[in-house]
Amino acid sequence: MIESKLQKKLYLTLIGIGIFPFMINGYVNSIIYQNHYLYWCFEIVTWVILPIIIFFIAMKFGNLSFSEIGIHTRICGKRNLPLLMFICVIFCPFDYWLYRELIYFFQSIYPSESLFAYQSVTPNEGFSRVIVAIYFGLSAGIVEELYFRGFMFRICQLFINTIPIYLILSPVLFSLIHWESGVANMLSTYIFGFIGALIFLWFKNLWPLIIGHIYTDYVWFS
Repeated sequence: MIESKLQKKLYLTLIGIGIFPFMINGYVNSIIYQNHYLYWCFEIVTWVILPIIIFFIAMKFGNLSFSEIGIHTRICGKRNLPLLMFICVIFCPFDYWLYRELIYFFQSIYPSESLFAYQSVTPNEGFSRVIVAIYFGLSAGIVEELYFRGFMFRICQLFINTIPIYLILSPVLFSLIHWESGVANMLSTYIFGFIGALIFLWFKNLWPLIIGHIYTDYVWFS
């Protein structure tokens, strides 16, 4: 078994490496988005290849398990697949409604232009638009929830005062990676992230948050 101190260092290093590209991608994307090859290379590395490597290392060398980050069929500690599936369905319209209301509210107070908007790389119509919207939904819904809700909670468990630390770090970091979209989006994602963190603490299951996030981003970009 890996020692807890080494595990803590490994997890912190991995989450730092994983989050860092998100902190700069708004700036990088604003420069490279007109070059489709460069943009999509950076996109795939950041959202697909790097997360796979990070979780492979965490599981191979850090004894991380899917169950520890909420990937299982239990709700509030009890195995109940039908209930889990029902909650996942409910979370699709709930997540979308919550984010839409938050962003509309804060945009009315802090109207601002984005440094970079993903709509600028989304095709205007046709099948390619659907494919890109599906990709944005899957990549953000899976990776952001794994990083900022599931894995973040497992990391915070290695510290004293797990829950307070988690409720501070999870929504703050989730908000910060959306800086390129302006103040309104940062405030919206902070509240969205805080509620998501509370829900994860309640259910101890990541699937409703993943499914709801995927649906929300797909609808938003389609």
